[in-house]
Amino acid sequence: MYSRVQWASYGPTGPRRRRGLLTAVSKGYALAAMVLFVPLATGCGGYNSHPIVAQAEQELAVNEQAAEKLGDGVKRSSSVTGSSSDTDGRAALQFQVTGSRASGTAVVEGRMFEEDWGITSLEVRLDGDERLVLTKDLEERTGVDTPKFDPSAAPTTPTTPVGPPPDVEIALPPGVPGGPPAE
Repeated sequence: MYSRVQWASYGPTGPRRRRGLLTAVSKGYALAAMVLFVPLATGCGGYNSHPIVAQAEQELAVNEQAAEKLGDGVKRSSSVTGSSSDTDGRAALQFQVTGSRASGTAVVEGRMFEEDWGITSLEVRLDGDERLVLTKDLEERTGVDTPKFDPSAAPTTPTTPVGPPPDVEIALPPGVPGGPPAE
C-alpha cells in the first residue's frame, strides 16, 4: 500500500499531473498582460475619438507656432489620457505629439456648450520645459462664443423698472413667527 506521502505524489493510476495549475497560472498571466498592455498600445477608445482631441489635432496641423517649434508633419500618439464628463460638460485631455524638429505633450481643455464641444485652452509642453500656448491663435482662427469683459463699459440698467406680477398674493398665517399658534 501507499503511505500518505506517496499518495500525495502518486495517484491510484501513477504520478499526478501538476500541469493543470501551471497552465492556469500561465493563462492568467497572458490574460492580465492583454488587459493591461493592449489599452496602452491602442489608446483609450473613448478619449481617442473625443471631439476636442480632433479639434486640437486640426489646430496643430495649421498653426504657425506649432509648425515652427515642432516641425512639419505633426502627428499625435494614439494614447489619450485625462478626464471628460458629459454631465459637467468639461474635459481635460493630453496626448503626445511629434514633429520633425521636436516632440512634447499637447494639453487641451474644453467645455460643452449645448451639444457641441469647444476648446477653452490648448498648449503644447515641449520636451525641455518650454510651453507653447496656442489658445489665442485658435480663438483668432475660429472665433469665440464667450463675450469679453469690459471693465470700462457703462453698466446696463433695464429701461423700465420690473415689479412683481399683479396677480401674486402672499397670505401669512395669523400670529407671531416662531411663537405659539394663534387661536
